[in-house]
Amino acid sequence: MTPTTCGICRQSSLHVAGARDGHRFLRCATCGYMFADPMPSPEALSELYGAAHFNTSYNPAGDTELLRKRDVQYLQDRDALLPFAQGGRLLDFGCGNGRFLGVFPATFEKYGYEFNRVTTEYVRGSSNVHVLDTVSNLAALDDGFFDVVMMRGVIEHLMDPEESVALLARKLRSGGHFFICATPNIDSPCALVYGLDWNQFNPPYHIHFFSPRTLAVMFARHGLALISTQMPYLGTPYEAVDRDAGEFIAGAQALHSGGVPEGRGPPFPGTMMTLVFRRS
Repeated sequence: MTPTTCGICRQSSLHVAGARDGHRFLRCATCGYMFADPMPSPEALSELYGAAHFNTSYNPAGDTELLRKRDVQYLQDRDALLPFAQGGRLLDFGCGNGRFLGVFPATFEKYGYEFNRVTTEYVRGSSNVHVLDTVSNLAALDDGFFDVVMMRGVIEHLMDPEESVALLARKLRSGGHFFICATPNIDSPCALVYGLDWNQFNPPYHIHFFSPRTLAVMFARHGLALISTQMPYLGTPYEAVDRDAGEFIAGAQALHSGGVPEGRGPPFPGTMMTLVFRRS
């Protein structure tokens, strides 16, 4: 059933933003939140995040340029969190192959949950991580169990992000930190210029599109206050200032003249968010 009110701001201002790759998106005219309608089925997502996804996106044996860049980015993402937390129980919700957890120091006791069962078995067999097989196992832990919860490139993939945030907020101690990174920002310059052709619109993988303000509102409902916002680009392995700036300028000029920007947009400042929340 198509929703009539926005899941973030609760306003009745949803409209059809368009479709891509057979998936329709609704957007809130009040807060800018965008999401797929209808959502993929659990069966479709299970098939999507199976063995093939692991082999193309997370299998270290692949030794692809994507994985090499991601390993560099893991260190930078870690360093964005360490000023706020230096140890304790750390949960990576959507831990992939466990390599992001692996860059954190031994002062953290590491836990990982992953929807992809192939990836879960890889993590269990190759790293010093407490693997949580199911959401039920996570829910069974004591409230306030974790000192830090992370989602790296995850929240935009979930069928019901707020349900997951509500659960994870309960499992986070008072004063603990919730870390979001590698998540697309729908308020970014490239999202504005390229619209549904933006390189971060790739359904059925990305099915929700947030901004710092919409995530701040959602997380606040569950006792989490936004305390840090970063938009990493300069110094990341994805930076190419001369090329990216020229492509973006050409796209913006095409949009201004009533044309359609070519391509799907370069890596660019503002595209990816790194956010830190603190539990009250």
